[in-house]
Amino acid sequence: RKLFACSVLTLAGLAAGCASSVTAADEGWRLMELRDYHLALDAFDQALLDEESAEVQAGRAQALYSLDQLREAETAYLRALGLNPREARWSLGLAIVQMALGDLEAAILSCDQAIGLDPGLARAYFARGYARQSWQQPDQAIADFSEAIRIDPRYAEAYNSRGILLAGQGALEAGLRDFRAALRLAPDLASAHGNAAAANYAKGEVEQALVDLNSAIKIQRRNPLFLKNRGIIYLDLGRREAAVRDFEKALSLTPDDHRLWELLSRAND
Repeated sequence: RKLFACSVLTLAGLAAGCASSVTAADEGWRLMELRDYHLALDAFDQALLDEESAEVQAGRAQALYSLDQLREAETAYLRALGLNPREARWSLGLAIVQMALGDLEAAILSCDQAIGLDPGLARAYFARGYARQSWQQPDQAIADFSEAIRIDPRYAEAYNSRGILLAGQGALEAGLRDFRAALRLAPDLASAHGNAAAANYAKGEVEQALVDLNSAIKIQRRNPLFLKNRGIIYLDLGRREAAVRDFEKALSLTPDDHRLWELLSRAND
């Protein structure tokens, strides 16, 4: 069963310093910050009527990505890079969109381009590690996460992701050190609490795993993976009623999880 929860890879932070002098583009970036993506896209489209620029196309790409229009976002990032091929952020944004499309090989190449343009861009190493992790290249992914941490020692998500891979290779203590480092930097990083729980559970530290999962669920009360894993721990501890509650709640969120139905049946026996 899946026990570990990955950090989420997003476009957050790529808009910094992008505001254009064009009024419509300024409005687009403002609306992006407000997460009003439909109106932001309208504003960037209006800006294109005045003047096309890499920044405006990149803004359109981010709005399109946020609206789950991935192919259109990819096209907009490619257009931005055609206008300004020296901007590492646009290559990184393109990589994130390509990962969402499932094109991991293209995403890694785009990360390579971003790193070539800006070797100090920690997020590009993190994104490449994320792609390599998804592509079952754990050693290369660990190297990328480690480089992201070297560049930015406060990169909580990089510690969390490296910890998943280390724990998955059986280095549970090393994984736990990374999860704890992530939580020192970002105490509300729910996935790191959940991952610490998974590592402690694998070590046989069931009570500590329960503490960690309670912390994760306090932050993300509707996370089906956390609820499922806590239900498993309750079942191990003989707390069947609590296990049933968690399994039922998780099933309300992911009704197609056949393993949850099996666990619920077992808890009700």
